[in-house]
Amino acid sequence: LLALANTDIKVAISVPNEQLLGIGQSNSTAANWVSQNVVAHYPATNITTICVGSEVLTTLPNAAHVLVSALKYIQSALVASNLDRQIKVSTPLSSSIILDSFPPSQAFFNR
Repeated sequence: LLALANTDIKVAISVPNEQLLGIGQSNSTAANWVSQNVVAHYPATNITTICVGSEVLTTLPNAAHVLVSALKYIQSALVASNLDRQIKVSTPLSSSIILDSFPPSQAFFNR
């Protein structure tokens, strides 16, 4: 992240799947993660998005509840750091969760 400091490049950072369980079970773990990986670099590095996990619903289908908790805890940590308006929280999903994706107006999610 230091290499991207003072460049004005919009940066998305990720919470690895390996850290999802700890963050999804503990608000303080999420707060520590945000402190170390966001607050320590922002605003010099223009972090705009935190991606929580990667394709969790397809790679770890039983971890959906942990993913939701992790998203909430990361968001809470951003609120506590006054960064919730500048940095958005999301999770990357596999395109395989969408069935019959064409035309897009008629697509629906796989359960």
